[in-house]
Amino acid sequence: MRDETLPVGRRVSSLHSLIAGHHAPFGFLATAAHLRDTVGARRGRWTGRQVIEALDLLEESRITHLAYRAEFAGRRRKEKAQGRRRPTAGDIAALGRAEWGKDPAEARTRVPSRRERGSG
Repeated sequence: MRDETLPVGRRVSSLHSLIAGHHAPFGFLATAAHLRDTVGARRGRWTGRQVIEALDLLEESRITHLAYRAEFAGRRRKEKAQGRRRPTAGDIAALGRAEWGKDPAEARTRVPSRRERGSG
């Protein structure tokens, strides 16, 4: 996609393949629409610069999602060693929440269950 010698249409097609196969935090259509709107590609008319901007945005979002999952996995390993075998419903919801960029620091903190909060 960064190869400016390729036709823009082919680069956009590659961007769509990347969304479909690797990172679509809102689902394919909504993620593609978000990128189009953010970079200003109106009516599907992309420029080479817009393709690069969209790719940069997508890569940045994917990096934050992967970092979040790595932090979450590290925390879960520690919790399992302490005998907490199941993540809380809040942890599961936070992990699956549809959002563009995730804050890896958030994954370091356990979302307490109702029982742990004393309201269940």
